[in-house]
Amino acid sequence: MLPVTAATYRSQIQAFGEVQATDQISLKSEVSGKVIWRNPAFVSGGLVEKGTELIHIDPTGYKALLASARQTLAEAKLTLQQEQRQRAGPAGLETGRYKRKTRSPAAA
Repeated sequence: MLPVTAATYRSQIQAFGEVQATDQISLKSEVSGKVIWRNPAFVSGGLVEKGTELIHIDPTGYKALLASARQTLAEAKLTLQQEQRQRAGPAGLETGRYKRKTRSPAAA
């Protein structure tokens, strides 16, 4: 038999593993365009505060679409006004109630 004595033993273990985040997010822009600036803190594993701008998208395409939509809206409003005036008839009277006066041949 061998005598047993108390001692401190430090063991070493080598292992491989994978760390995964508990939360994941997927970001999607409401408009399309080229990213022209990215916040340096916007990296995988980085921390950003609520409300922090993450990227800037080139507004050129968006502004062109907005101008086109505004033009279409202005044209539609003009068409509506023209239709409303035609329905009202001359001098704002309803069509059908306005009667043209004619001269009698004797009055001429």
